[in-house]
Amino acid sequence: MAGMRSSELGCAIGFALVVVACGGSIQGSGVAAVPAIGPPAATVTTSQPDGVRVLANGAAARQGEPALLATSPTELAELWSDVGLEGSPPAIQFATHVVIGANLDGNGCEYEIVAVHLDANRTLSLGEQASREPCQPRGARRAKVVAIPRTIAGARFTWWIAPHLARSFTVPPAPRLTLGANDPPPLERDAIVAPHGVVDLPPRGHIALRPLDDGREVWVAQRANGEVSVVLADRATPIDSIRTQVTWNAKLGRFDDTWDSFGRSVNGERSLPALAFARAGDSQITIGDTAPLADGAIEARGAAPVLDGKPAPYAALAIVPFDAVRDGQFARVADDLIAGLDGPWRFCKLPAATPGAPPPGCPADAPALSGSRAESRPARSGHAGPLAVRRRGHAIDLVILLGGGAIGPAP
Repeated sequence: MAGMRSSELGCAIGFALVVVACGGSIQGSGVAAVPAIGPPAATVTTSQPDGVRVLANGAAARQGEPALLATSPTELAELWSDVGLEGSPPAIQFATHVVIGANLDGNGCEYEIVAVHLDANRTLSLGEQASREPCQPRGARRAKVVAIPRTIAGARFTWWIAPHLARSFTVPPAPRLTLGANDPPPLERDAIVAPHGVVDLPPRGHIALRPLDDGREVWVAQRANGEVSVVLADRATPIDSIRTQVTWNAKLGRFDDTWDSFGRSVNGERSLPALAFARAGDSQITIGDTAPLADGAIEARGAAPVLDGKPAPYAALAIVPFDAVRDGQFARVADDLIAGLDGPWRFCKLPAATPGAPPPGCPADAPALSGSRAESRPARSGHAGPLAVRRRGHAIDLVILLGGGAIGPAP
């Protein structure tokens, strides 16, 4: 038996009552004995242009199905939910790929999916590499969702998911190829209309930090073949005006263990903000605005550029007092970002608490974070400095956390 779709039972019941939409993800068939994995007869990697695409590889919101197959957008939407993921999955061209997904017990250790292997008995397994060392195991649910080429899935395969878990799948025929939305234009342009700065390229095969005209830093990579990419050295947090630094892990050849040097996520998260640019001679580029990053192959770790300079943004800048920060410019300050018991978020060096007195926030005349609400709070919290900030008058409209850590509720 090839396996029942997860919605077939509900469809069978619902059909007698009302017409319902059917076609859930395919659960696959159990196997009598989990097969041993033989040497790979075929391998497809994430670094191949039409290879493996990792859609999700991280914490799941809840326990879900241990193994599913999707061969259409409807099936993928159900698979996404059934493995414990929220939101909507990305678009997939099912004429060329199918999607496998699982919800498994994890130990808190993180692994990057880099390939799919198929042995001579058509047993499929994921090729993974450790993302973080050392790893301290802890209980967790993890969801893994991977789009694999039909060329390796074939008409039937057995997915080796874990040492005691495998499922067999029959793959329906491919649908007709459909034309999707056009890819965004290339990030390299002939010219930049409103440039944010002209910066030096690092040597070929290297990646380095570069400052824009306002002092904000970007990551610039130039590969051995001369291909260039530019990525902001900060990324979003849940609060629009607060961002966090993007550091380069030279050992892994990844940004924060999660993105390659182009800014593409290795585990299905949103890409890093990429910037358009234009050549300004052989050794410089002009930097433009952020622009969509086209979907593409993940850069192999061994092909990652070599770090030239510091691995973290703003680390080379001297710390200056707020009054020395020029209006409209970024600078590095020692202050903490504090949400006190009332008022907006403010910047100051957190004063020590006085025994028996309410826990202090920043003084009322300390610079505020633009757009933060003046509100009452049950406890003081915030982010420890140093910080990279952009000044606007006596306020700060953008702050980049530089890894100083969180400040918890005061006792």
